[in-house]
Amino acid sequence: MKNYSTIIKNNPEDNENIEVKKNVFRDNSKIDLFTFIIVTIITAIFMILPLSTIFLIRNHSLGELELIFVSTKRTYYSQAIQTWAHELFYMDSETYRRGEPSAFILEAVNTLESLEKSINKGTYGGKSVDKYQILKPLTQNNGCIRGTGDESTCDSRVYDENYTEQIANSPLDVIISEYIIKTRDFISSFTNNYQEVQYTKEDAQKRLEKLNSNSYIIFHNKIIQEINGHVKKMNEVLVADIINNINTTIKLVDFLHVVSMIFIPLIYFYYFRNFAKRKLREMETLTIVFSNIPRSVCEKSTKIKLFIRHGTLESTF
Repeated sequence: MKNYSTIIKNNPEDNENIEVKKNVFRDNSKIDLFTFIIVTIITAIFMILPLSTIFLIRNHSLGELELIFVSTKRTYYSQAIQTWAHELFYMDSETYRRGEPSAFILEAVNTLESLEKSINKGTYGGKSVDKYQILKPLTQNNGCIRGTGDESTCDSRVYDENYTEQIANSPLDVIISEYIIKTRDFISSFTNNYQEVQYTKEDAQKRLEKLNSNSYIIFHNKIIQEINGHVKKMNEVLVADIINNINTTIKLVDFLHVVSMIFIPLIYFYYFRNFAKRKLREMETLTIVFSNIPRSVCEKSTKIKLFIRHGTLESTF
């Protein structure tokens, strides 16, 4: 019994060693927890990385989509001005009241001018048009710009005093500026001689001849082709760039998915393999230690029995 008591009882040096081992165990536990957190964060990054490419599409394409939408309004307002300018010559009182077409034209011109300034400042699209590299051929244009399928209309252009070759071959912002100036000059100089519509062939022919012979209407019919050509070509370039960006992003997403599917299992395999190997070595060491303790000693030590049976030094009851 005395020998057993001597064996079971720890001396001060043993207690000190036990405390050191406890501290080491706590440190190892903290390291394990820290390592697990790092592995979890890395795994989360690999899981989120493919999805984060959506922001690439968003940042790149939304600005271009907005620019397409807003730029197309140039065509709308120029077409609206053309319609109301024609109405000035017909003066159909059943459709518009006196002075309404002129007021509508001025309102559309002011809106178009404000829109053009906003586009050039970069309010729409995230940046000004001249900073889009893909639009450099348009913003630095020195030739005829037409959309796909309309290139042949360049050969049929006829220049005159108002519609000069220099204006026709200018960038869109210059064309719009000249168009706005000419439209305002037309409204300010137009003499509104109201004549009631007679709904006869002769009356319609007379009004149509007056319309087609007006210098502003002739200018408008020509310059609107330039505006439409620039807008259509710009939209084609931007749409092609958006589609190309989407295709590139899809390939990038696929690549990142493959990388994630490869690395996530490898990370966990490497982590849990090392963790399991270390714990198995600890269990093996404990097994060897306890297998070398005499049974009679184990029976005399309550803590040893608790540890062997329940894995703890304290009673759970």
